[in-house]
Amino acid sequence: MSVIIRLQGLPWSASAMNIRHFFAGLSIPAGGVHIIGGDGGDAFIAFSSDDDARMAMKKNLCPLNGTPVQLFLSSKSEMQSVIDAARSGSSAVMPAPIGGVLQNVQQQQRPQFPSMSGGFPMENQNLNNVNNALAGQVND
Repeated sequence: MSVIIRLQGLPWSASAMNIRHFFAGLSIPAGGVHIIGGDGGDAFIAFSSDDDARMAMKKNLCPLNGTPVQLFLSSKSEMQSVIDAARSGSSAVMPAPIGGVLQNVQQQQRPQFPSMSGGFPMENQNLNNVNNALAGQVND
């Protein structure tokens, strides 16, 4: 089982090896780093366990190659749809977490963010905001 995390803000100079060093000490299987690039500097990283993914999320907004990167819990289906869209040159189906809101996400592509006690370092209100954004509801 692997847990997928989406990384955004990846600098153009970053490589898969830079990403592996950024997450040093955490288990990323061979072939577990998928750099998409593009305007958002997207990458997807597969972690071998829930614990490794939780530890990885603690690096949200830490600098990678001198640039702070954002981390989001993702899914294999989201990763595959973004990879497919990048290969086809389409941006219409590429969901991008921006300011806590997923934009351009079709209903069947929306990842589910489970509530995890003692899980990722995200306050319940922030998790509710993400889930509401996925459902098309915006809270101020």
